[in-house]
Amino acid sequence: MRQNNLTPIQQWVLDYYSDHFVEHWRMPSLREAMEALGYKSLNSVMCHLQALEKRGWIEIDGSTARGVRLVGYRITLERVAGGST
Repeated sequence: MRQNNLTPIQQWVLDYYSDHFVEHWRMPSLREAMEALGYKSLNSVMCHLQALEKRGWIEIDGSTARGVRLVGYRITLERVAGGST
């Protein structure tokens, strides 16, 4: 689901976080996200997360390893059910 104000890479990162939450019922740690997205540094992930926060799609709580909360993104029941309704 493409959001209007995001670059394709930002959308990819947002989708990864959303999909991870649906699958595991928790957000990924920065290290998990770094490895899953193929980045070599935590800063690469953090830069994308900060851009998403600036645009209002997430909130970052830097005091925890999984401190990302989706706020501008709706996870539909269809996605949770794996597309079968």
